[in-house]
Amino acid sequence: YNHIAVTVDDLDATLATLAGIGVQPENPAYRPGDRDDLPRIAFVADPDGYRIELIDGGAFETPQDGPHPQAQA
Repeated sequence: YNHIAVTVDDLDATLATLAGIGVQPENPAYRPGDRDDLPRIAFVADPDGYRIELIDGGAFETPQDGPHPQAQA
């Protein structure tokens, strides 16, 4: 399940802009697992067929690992 994910400020506006150049989402925008605590997403494909996940809201906080143990040596 390889793809790249990017955040966009306004998913609906982004999809409308992409539609103007012929790019359609795989499916309508949705919240993963119908969870209200997650932003809406949509997948589109680049010209080579690689999937791109668009994440609504301009930012998506993800858990961060601590520093690599060797970096502290």
